[in-house]
Amino acid sequence: MNSGDAPRIQELSGFLTESRFRKFRDVLSQRTRFVSVVLEDLYDPHNGSACLRSCEACGIQEVHIVEERNAFMTVEGVTMGSARWLDLRRHYSPDAQGNAILSDEHSGASIGQCYAGLRDRGYTIVAMTPHPAADKAVAFDRLPLSGPVAVVFGSERDGLSETAMNEADLHTRLPIHGFVESYNISVACALTVFHLAGRIRNELLPEQWQLSGEDHDSVLLSWLRRSIRNVELVERSLSSEPRVEP
Repeated sequence: MNSGDAPRIQELSGFLTESRFRKFRDVLSQRTRFVSVVLEDLYDPHNGSACLRSCEACGIQEVHIVEERNAFMTVEGVTMGSARWLDLRRHYSPDAQGNAILSDEHSGASIGQCYAGLRDRGYTIVAMTPHPAADKAVAFDRLPLSGPVAVVFGSERDGLSETAMNEADLHTRLPIHGFVESYNISVACALTVFHLAGRIRNELLPEQWQLSGEDHDSVLLSWLRRSIRNVELVERSLSSEPRVEP
């Protein structure tokens, strides 16, 4: 740890058992932003919750949630607390109170905002769809990993919006060997992130997909804060104590 967060991490880590803090470090060593997930307008809380749980289990740190027609909700019994360990980035048009403005008319503004932010960070955006456009189609097992990848999943009934499809860089579909056209959204997400998480670990160097030093420490600090009861009071107390210089 060599970031500005290091002193506070050292202080707060003392409020965890050694085995718990070691677990944090072990899990964090497997975290990645090289693969990110975008969920557009999911309406079933069970599906959204299962997607978050799969992302957390596979080491995906960042999930983008787009809300234009449907509010994203979770079910604690399905997420099993996984959401608290993830960075959830929400994209929506806010009202005066900051709540999402939902409409049956899809404007495309929120998914466009999401895509723009990902592209600024160098992501290739891949739409998961049963009907890839010929000029954007790539086989699922041949998705390029020359740079970070964001995989985009649409709503249970309608799939991805026209904007999400048109503005994606690539389209791909999971292999299907039966009569059905597609998998359930939560299953599709689980299969996709499991496959890509395995590929980056097998095909890339650790320094290519693991969290960078500052990002690593920032995530670790956020986990510590979420794990300590009354952490605001604890930090206030620590800040008021005089520092002893070595």
